[in-house]
This record gives sequence, structure tokens and C-alpha cells, in this order.
Amino acid sequence: MNNEQIELLWTNLKKQDNKVTLPLTKFHGYQQTTDNGTVLALFNETGHPVEQLNGVGFIAFDHTVFYALGGGQISDTGVLIKDNNKIIVFDLNKQIYQKVYLHLVDTQGTTVRLNDMLEQKIDEERRIKLTKNHTAQHLLSYTIEQILNDGEITDSVQIKIDYALLAMNRVDNWLDIVLTARHKIVTDLINHNIAKIEHQMPLAKAVELKIVHPNFEYDPIVRVVEFPTATIDLCGGTHVNNLQEINFFEIWDCWVDKKKVRIQFSTNKTATEAYFTDWINQKRTALEQSVKKIKGYDPTFTFVIPDFLVPTTLIEKNKLNLEIEKLEKELNETAKAKYKILLQTIDEITFPFKAITVNHNLTTHEIMINDEKITLELVRNKLNKYVQEYQNTLIIFVNTALKYGFISFSKKNETEFNLNNFLQTNKAHFSIVGGGTPFFISFTYQNEINAFLEHLLTTLPK
Repeated sequence: MNNEQIELLWTNLKKQDNKVTLPLTKFHGYQQTTDNGTVLALFNETGHPVEQLNGVGFIAFDHTVFYALGGGQISDTGVLIKDNNKIIVFDLNKQIYQKVYLHLVDTQGTTVRLNDMLEQKIDEERRIKLTKNHTAQHLLSYTIEQILNDGEITDSVQIKIDYALLAMNRVDNWLDIVLTARHKIVTDLINHNIAKIEHQMPLAKAVELKIVHPNFEYDPIVRVVEFPTATIDLCGGTHVNNLQEINFFEIWDCWVDKKKVRIQFSTNKTATEAYFTDWINQKRTALEQSVKKIKGYDPTFTFVIPDFLVPTTLIEKNKLNLEIEKLEKELNETAKAKYKILLQTIDEITFPFKAITVNHNLTTHEIMINDEKITLELVRNKLNKYVQEYQNTLIIFVNTALKYGFISFSKKNETEFNLNNFLQTNKAHFSIVGGGTPFFISFTYQNEINAFLEHLLTTLPK
């Protein structure tokens, strides 16, 4: 089930606005990953309450080990088990019915009834990845706030499986701050024996500690997660028990967007290696495309792209990016110069043409070339000059090397023939793609173009 399907199912449930009263779900997932829960409510895939469910729908339990989206951390996935039959859990929601955890499921042929007792099993490997990233987000947020002595500097968070995203208010030296925080996390926090402490704390006490967000609503008693000397924050999400469990941390990227600094980071070494590999491959591909573009202007141009090493840290990536940006700038300047020279060369060329008299008011000038360097973009200005200079003429220009064409009546002509209508009527038959106006068309073709041109000439009024 993809994200669009999941969102549609949640929307269907919300639309029903069912007047159902359910007890709050007890969350048992902080210290355990399996449990048995009693089914208290069922909804079918259209969002209506039912007494039994077979297929896609929603289940509410008295308690659950499945975490529901909250605090930026995405929901758990996993399975429910009834009579050794697995029921897939795709997503959870605790907002539609306040603090009632609804499990979006597909029973896969198993019938679930009210008051059934089902075994619950979350995807533990996925949960561990989310948990590490969530704890790392706390470390990063708290460390940045301590460096700046500002408890409100960090903003929204998104905790994903392979990475997490954190937004902070922009400050002048934001990159230095982020790199300083990274260094402290890597050297002083992760891989160190710092155990988690959980507090059930009166809200007033949390306010005194300045860990309450002013725009959020809280219960009178709140859960506070602390790693002494590392971070303390109010949170309902899942976390590691000890910072020794996190043996890797790296920032993937930082950028400014709408007065916010966006920070992408991960505790997953394999995912990080894949990210940096993909990044350098994209940069290499972009350089290859730039070289290819210049070769299109000048086939004699040569350029050897350096064999860049894959970066392993944000610092290495930023340094390498400066080198690549310098190369990109040089190639861009070369492309502009080569393009200008080629444009001038094309402007000075006199294309030979074959003149064909169609009637006493119309003559065609047919220009056929076979040159991979001359794109329609390059030759368009020259063709427009032809259109301006000639009278009662149909200009036909085709480049057989690149399989494109341009056909236009001269600006001064007495014909009422509609070129675009002709193209749209015949393009499928001749395997042509393009469009235009009654006076000109541009197109590309797959096989050959002569039959199309012959048909045009025979269709023009004599």
C-alpha cells in the first residue's frame, strides 16, 4: 500500500465523522515490542463502524505497542496475529479520535471481530532506526540551543527511517554552529555510557526547566526524556536506553529555506554511505552533461572529469562541492563561448535550398541538412530571418541528423492553409510529434520525413 492510498483511507475515515466514544488507548511500546490487545472498535475501508472486518480497515485496541505519528516521528508498522494468520499494519493515527490509536490494516482474508484478542508485533528493525534518529535529533537540538543559549532556536522535526530533518531559526554563523554541534555529538555523546532517564513531571516543573514549547498544548503531567549532560526534553516518542546504542552520527546536508536552516542527518551508516555515493554520482553526471553539451557545439573539445572520492562527512562533502562548483562555472563559461562561436558560424552559413512552385501565389524553399551540431534552438533566428525576408514562400527546414523540422509561411503570403491542422491530422500516421500555429510548425520524427513532406506538397492548394 503506497502513501497516496494510505492518505486516502485516512481521509475517508475522517469524512464519516462517526459519533463513536472510545476509551483512550494505553501505549505499551516504550519498553516492549510485542503484546496482546483486545479489539474495541472496527471500521471498514470507507470509514464506517463494523462489528467484524475482513480486508482493509481500521482497528482500535485497549492498548498497543505500535507508536502513532507524533512529535515528528512516523508511525510504527508491523503485524497483528490471529490464529497464526498475519494481519499487516500499514500506519497509525491518534488524532481522528483524540488519543485513540487507530491501526490501518489489511486482514488478508482473516476475519477480525469485536473483543478478539490479537497478538501485536512491531517491525523491530524499523523501530530501532527511528528510535536512534529520534534520540539524535534531541541531541542535535539541545546541543545547538546550548551553544546559542537559546531554548527556542530549533523548530520543526521529521523523524524518518534512514534520516531525520531538523529546522532551526537562521543565525548569521549557522553552518559553524551546526558543525560545532556535530563535533560534540560525535566526540562526547554517542558511544558514551549515558543512560536515559524518564520523568513523569508536572507541567509547571517542565515550564521552569524551559523545555515547554509555547505553542503546544500539554497534559497536566508530561513525559520528559533526559540523557544527563546530553539533553533533556519533553517528548512522547521512542528513544534508545543508552547513548552507547548510537555508534554513528553524520549530517548529510544543511541549507537555508524561508528563513530557516534545514539540517538533514542520520544515525544509519549504510544509508549515509548510500546518500553520499548518490550525491557524488549526481554531481558527476551533471558534469558529464555539461561536457556533452560543449561537445555538441565543438566536437574537438576535450575535458577529463576528475575521479572524485565519495565523501564520508559533511565537511568533506562541502569541500568537494566547492571544487565541483568551480568546475561547473568553468564549463558553463566555456559552453557560452562555444555557443556564441557556433551561433555566429551558423549565421554566416548560406544553406542551399530547392525551390518548388506550388501555385502562382506560393513557392516552397526546401532546406535539408545533416548536421548534429545544428539544433533548432541554434538555427531558429536564421529561419526567422528567412520568414521575414521572403514573400509568398513556404520555408521547409529539416535536419536529418537530429530528426527535427521547422516549416513556416513567410510573413508576407496570401495562403489560408493551416499548417498546425495539417500536422495534427497527420502526425500519428507519419510518427511525428510537434505543434505550432496556422502559420508555422516545429516537430520531431522517428523514421523518415520525405513521405510527410510529399503529402504536404500534394495537399497544398494548387
